[in-house]
Amino acid sequence: MKIIDRKGVSGILNILLLFLLVAGALIYLTIPLWLKGYLDWRNVTSQHYFHSMLLLLYLAGIPAMAILWQTKRLVHNVNNHRGFVQENARHLFWIGISSAVIALLFLFFIKQILSIFSVVIVIVFILLSLVAFVLSALFRIAVRYKEENELTI
Repeated sequence: MKIIDRKGVSGILNILLLFLLVAGALIYLTIPLWLKGYLDWRNVTSQHYFHSMLLLLYLAGIPAMAILWQTKRLVHNVNNHRGFVQENARHLFWIGISSAVIALLFLFFIKQILSIFSVVIVIVFILLSLVAFVLSALFRIAVRYKEENELTI
């Protein structure tokens, strides 16, 4: 099976990302229901906790959806054999920005939501942000080399 092809792994990834975008939008619209069900299951009755979590999830949901969208655009370009283009470097840059926003939001809310899960999310999204920024810079360099190479041929 090919890795980079519309019928290969990256094609499957593109479909999965589309599904996650649709599911993410539906979940985003129904966050209060999911959160209430979860907190009832955990026997948490604090309204302050509910409102803090609700605000955090609504705020973090926007950059999370942006990460999915930027990743989908990047995979779409790869499937169309446009891997090393400036557009992909921009997609990676915005994935980095969105990841940093999520990390900062969870860091800001960490006192209201005392959980090891919050600490893990902060660490994971800081790392994702740094990796995305490094890959973005790497893609910019690769694009420049590619354009210079095309001019010499």
